[in-house]
Amino acid sequence: MNRSVISTWLLATIVVAAGGGCEKEEVPEHVQQQRRQRALRAKGIKAKRPHRPGGLGGHPAAHHGGKVSDKRRSERFDDRKWPPAVRRAMLALFDARPPQTPRAAQRLARLGPAAFEALRYVATHPRLARSKRAAVGFLYVAAQIFRPAALAKLGGEPQYPYIQRAAIQALARLRDKRSKKLLAQLREREAPMAQFIDWAATRPALGVFSAEQLKLLDRVLHPEDVNRLRVDLLRVKTLELEAPLLEVIRSPVSSRVVQGLVAQRLVTLAAAGARKKLHGYAAGQRYPAIVRVAAAKLLAASKRPGDRALVQKLAADRRDPLAPVAKKLLAKP
Repeated sequence: MNRSVISTWLLATIVVAAGGGCEKEEVPEHVQQQRRQRALRAKGIKAKRPHRPGGLGGHPAAHHGGKVSDKRRSERFDDRKWPPAVRRAMLALFDARPPQTPRAAQRLARLGPAAFEALRYVATHPRLARSKRAAVGFLYVAAQIFRPAALAKLGGEPQYPYIQRAAIQALARLRDKRSKKLLAQLREREAPMAQFIDWAATRPALGVFSAEQLKLLDRVLHPEDVNRLRVDLLRVKTLELEAPLLEVIRSPVSSRVVQGLVAQRLVTLAAAGARKKLHGYAAGQRYPAIVRVAAAKLLAASKRPGDRALVQKLAADRRDPLAPVAKKLLAKP
């Protein structure tokens, strides 16, 4: 799924859901809420808000007398153990209004595995809006796309339907022997989801990968630092991992630095042994823009006749969103 499509979907989901509670006079929900809060303050009553974490050691619903499942009540979240950056990003996401939620969720997800528990906290919070929980749950799963065991576990949590369905679809895209076995076991345990699991298994695959390749891809998606990322990308010697690396670039949980370095590696590999693929990267509008720009930049600087001619063709195509960039590349000495 294209990155812009994902972002648009997330934002649309949240805004539509937020507007669903309007009254007949079509007053937006947030305006109604502000009016209620002002009325309560005028009476000296403190308005109720969703519980924010504070080292209480349990799921917030357990502290509000809410009716939740035993599994929800047994979960423990201690934000005092989270890195300061994770806690700050989580609190910003927790309090974010619908229009700001997608960006706030991305900032938290891009902090890597250290933020997984914080993402889960928000995605499973029973007193937050359903639209926010769904959007954050989607990112929570996307951040673990190369972790089959984690996806299988999330796929067995029917109390969190958004997370469960996203996890099943992600696991079904991995067609290696272990992932297929985990999916089959999940189908046996989650009988009500059998039909959905069968459907997910027919969708286009991401690929068949070894355990070592999955670990490498996970490190690329969540690098410890830039230098380690560069080292891991050098371990990618061929375009065998093209599909998952493109998935990393499109992922809403990958940072711009990760996207840029991964795109550069793909273009470098194509230039080294697959010139036709390099041309395809530049000309193919189905590829992420960052990949197309990297390929066009290399072709524009090339002395091969066909390379620069392709960039000239792209620059002349007014319908191509890459045209302005291609013109700038050709103008450089």
